[in-house]
Amino acid sequence: MNCEAQKSGRHSHIDMAIYESLVLRKWQQARSDAGSYPIYSRYLKDYREFDNNDYLGLGNEIQDKGLFLPPGQILFRGSVTGEHGFDWKRPLSTTLHPRIAAYHAYKHWKQVSSRPPITLAAIVLPSDKRLRAIIGPFGEGVEFGHEYEVLINFNQPPIIIETRELCDISYQILSW
Repeated sequence: MNCEAQKSGRHSHIDMAIYESLVLRKWQQARSDAGSYPIYSRYLKDYREFDNNDYLGLGNEIQDKGLFLPPGQILFRGSVTGEHGFDWKRPLSTTLHPRIAAYHAYKHWKQVSSRPPITLAAIVLPSDKRLRAIIGPFGEGVEFGHEYEVLINFNQPPIIIETRELCDISYQILSW
């Protein structure tokens, strides 16, 4: 695949799979049944203002009200290499859609004058333990519904299973 095709964002088959997924519909129903997420709601509006106590409360909300994700679930996260890195002890915003991860990485990349490489991570959840997450509301007409957000608290950094470089983008597979 050439670099232009890579950057064109042709992910319609992923869009359709997410849109038609019965599993994701069940997640959304379970999310609705779980009630409100007051700290997560505040996080969506002003996460940049969160301090350590706020993140501690958010982590507790994930553990108390979050849904169990299936072992081996793949989540995506985009970043700009050279950032301060992820704080794996804090809740981490991830997505079910690689295009959304790429969009956020590119958005942050444009804000950095040095133009460091973009990293797209596929995070494979451990198969030997169940992790809880807050699943963002999905769908049209929902604020941030296009992001397919999964907010999860890993508590420890994964290891890099594989890295590939293509078109100035680093693709990583992470797991435990």
